[in-house]
Amino acid sequence: MYLGSFHSGTRFSIATPAATAAYMPILAELLELSEDLGASDFSLLSVTSGRTGKLTPLMDSAYPDAASLSQQLVSDAPAALVRHTMSSTIIAWWAASDHPAATRFERLRWAAQTTPLGKSRAGLVMPLHANRADYGMLVLTGPDFSVDDERLASAHMQALELFGRLIALRVKDTDGQPKLSRRELECLRLTAEGQTSEEIAAGLGLSIHTANTYLGNATQKLDAVNRMHAVAKALRLGLID
Repeated sequence: MYLGSFHSGTRFSIATPAATAAYMPILAELLELSEDLGASDFSLLSVTSGRTGKLTPLMDSAYPDAASLSQQLVSDAPAALVRHTMSSTIIAWWAASDHPAATRFERLRWAAQTTPLGKSRAGLVMPLHANRADYGMLVLTGPDFSVDDERLASAHMQALELFGRLIALRVKDTDGQPKLSRRELECLRLTAEGQTSEEIAAGLGLSIHTANTYLGNATQKLDAVNRMHAVAKALRLGLID
C-alpha cells in the first residue's frame, strides 16, 4: 500500500496550548513514547475537516516552542496524508532504502508506505481520532527507529489515549475564554500576518478607525496590554492561526 506525497508551501504561525502543569504529563508520555520507538522528534497535530484539511500543531518535541518538524508539516501541506488520517487508522511510514529502519518498516503488517517528508530519512505517521469528530496525527522522525508490530500497536493505542486527553484539556481551557466577534478575529489574524491597520482596513473594506476599534476591543477582551500581546494570546488559545 502506498500513500500520496507531501507538497511545498509557506511558513505558518503555530498555535499551541498554554504550557500549564496540566499539559506536562502528556508531554512526558509523548517524549517517552517517542524515545521507546527510537524516534528523535515528534509532532502531534490536530486535523480540521474540510476540503483540504488543516493541520494545527498541539504539542511537539520543542514544546512550548514550535519544533522544525511541526513547521515543516504545516508548511508542506501533506494533503494526501491528511485525507488518509481522516479516513483510516493505518499507520504510514517512509524510509530511505539505506536507512536501518527500512527493513523493519517493510515487515510491519498493519502499516502503509508514504512519500518521504522533506529531508527526514525515516518517519512514522499515526492517525488519531477522538470523540468521533476530532482528528489528528502523531508524526515521529529519527535516525534509529526500533519497531515491530506489537510495539507499534501499543504505541498507537497510547497515542490515541494521549490525543483524547489533550483535546479534552483544550476544550476545558476554551470554555471560559473571551468571545471575540468574527471581525475582531479577522483583524487579529491579519495583524499576526504583519499587516498594519491601514492594510487591514483596505483588505476588509473598513475605515482605519473601525479596524482600530476592532483591534482595541479584541485587546480589551483578551486582557492584553497591546495588540501584539493580544495576537500572542489569541494564538496560544487557538482563536487564530
